[in-house]
This record gives sequence, structure tokens and C-alpha cells, in this order.
Amino acid sequence: ILCTAILALFVGMRDVSVGHDTIRYVSMFQQAGQSGLQPLLNIIAEQRAPLFGVFMWICAQLNFSIPMYFTAVALVHFIPLGILIYKRSSSIPFSYTMYTCLFLTLQLSGIKNTLATGIMFLCIDAALDKKLKKFIILTVIASLFHVTSLIIVLVYPLVNMKKIMIASSTAFYNE
Repeated sequence: ILCTAILALFVGMRDVSVGHDTIRYVSMFQQAGQSGLQPLLNIIAEQRAPLFGVFMWICAQLNFSIPMYFTAVALVHFIPLGILIYKRSSSIPFSYTMYTCLFLTLQLSGIKNTLATGIMFLCIDAALDKKLKKFIILTVIASLFHVTSLIIVLVYPLVNMKKIMIASSTAFYNE
């Protein structure tokens, strides 16, 4: 829990000058803070990511500061990562170290991607648990944050490949 909190605060409390897309997201967030639904509709139309627009609009309507908004985004990402690591890793410190070394910088720029990736961590967990319905629902949710997250659909068959191969081989030999 401590590692997850530290990572979320590190990413969330960064300066707006960190990350090549951050300034653009700050501008959208400030526009989302205007009253009415029009800012929400503008974000959804511009970004083609409905849940991203809703998330940003809700945070802006709740009068989040920019660091609070970045931290909320980071929590949506790092809590599912922490769940996946704690449930699946045989070496929690190693997993956090590898993640930090390889992927942390990605969370300092693309906010839509950061939100979608957090949901994708839950998709991986559902695939490992062989919960297809949950996997599909989470995949749809992730895609509503960022359409490229649909790549996660490849995970379920890959994770369950052994089961698929055994079923197909027994069907072949039973004929």
C-alpha cells in the first residue's frame, strides 16, 4: 500500500511543466471547470473518450486543484496496479522496482492513457481469474477512456491459451 501511495503522490504532485501533454490537459481541465454541461460535451467531442471527459468534468466540478486532479488520475492507475502486484507477484518489491524503472515516465504525460491503463490492470487480473464477463466489461470501460486500450482483448486468449489448446487437441483426437 505504501509503494502505491508513494507512486500516486509522485505522479500526482508533479509540476504542470512535466510531461509533453500535461499543459494541454491542464487547459482542458480549466475549461471543464466552467459551469454547465457544455464543457463536458466539448471534451467528449474533442477527445472521443467519453469516460475521460466525465472523469475530468467531475473532478473540475468538485473544484479539484490541478495537483488533486493529477493525484486522482494517478490513483485510478496505481490502485489497480497495486492490486495486481499484491495478488500475482511472488516478489512485490521487485515488481514495483521493475514497473518504476520501465514504465513510470509514461504516467507523467498521457492522462487518458494513464486512466485506461489502470482499468487494463484489472482486465489482466480478470483474465488470470478466467472471468470473461468481467474482462469484457472492464475492456469496454477502458476503451471509453482511451480507444487504444482495446489491444487488451488479446490478453484473455493468451492467458488462457493452454486451456484452449487442450480443448482443441482433445476435440481433434476424439473424432
